[in-house]
Amino acid sequence: QLDGEPHSDYINANFIPGYSSPQEFIATQGPLKKTLEDFWRLVWEQHVCTIVMLTVGMENGR
Repeated sequence: QLDGEPHSDYINANFIPGYSSPQEFIATQGPLKKTLEDFWRLVWEQHVCTIVMLTVGMENGR
């Protein structure tokens, strides 16, 4: 948790087991503007070296 930010200790993410570890992967949604710093802190704190984004090319006409 960051000083002065009571809700900075949570991001909607889950560990996913892999072949060599029960916490080999992390799944989360793409960050919003207000959670962008939390997302990158997660990447930094968990020593993430690869980020994969899965998405469709068009959603809701966008």
